[in-house]
Amino acid sequence: MIHGTLLHIDYPSGEMNIFIDKFFPATVERAKKVFQLVKEHEPYDALMLYYHIEKLALDYRSLMDQYTDKMDAAGSSEDYKAAHEQRRNCLHKYEQAKRNMRDLKRIAKLEV
Repeated sequence: MIHGTLLHIDYPSGEMNIFIDKFFPATVERAKKVFQLVKEHEPYDALMLYYHIEKLALDYRSLMDQYTDKMDAAGSSEDYKAAHEQRRNCLHKYEQAKRNMRDLKRIAKLEV
């Protein structure tokens, strides 16, 4: 069950609470474990989780654009390097989120 940005999963041997904004984007291995639990125990939340991860991807894409603008406006090489590093980190998170979306779609058999 999703409450705001909290994903709550009940399963036979216990329960799990995941703060979506903190956990995702996640490594492929970690994400697949959670997606499998969602599929088995909270299938109705799979689509909502997909949309949460999609929003995170869009947020990272927006940040990448902001850092690109900072790179263009950089007055020194240090400012440029700092903005470039931040943009690179956002790109990595964006790509991870897109992979998470693809894997969730495949595992939960979502039609999005």
